[in-house]
Amino acid sequence: NNNNNNNNNNNNKNKNKDITTIHILRIIRILDIHLNNNNKKKNRIITIIISNIIIVAIINNIMMIIIVVV
Repeated sequence: NNNNNNNNNNNNKNKNKDITTIHILRIIRILDIHLNNNNKKKNRIITIIISNIIIVAIINNIMMIIIVVV
């Protein structure tokens, strides 16, 4: 029973990791589209905001990996 609970917890953590990765990939795709547009100033602000979101997502991912390890 305890083993089952551990497996379920690990599966949930992996699912969350996958979701974060998918979000990061989606954000990077959006970033690419914005960088290729012509409105440079507006895009720079959007790029800064999006890169901050990516950094937060990566930090969350690392925290989850640390939780899995511990």
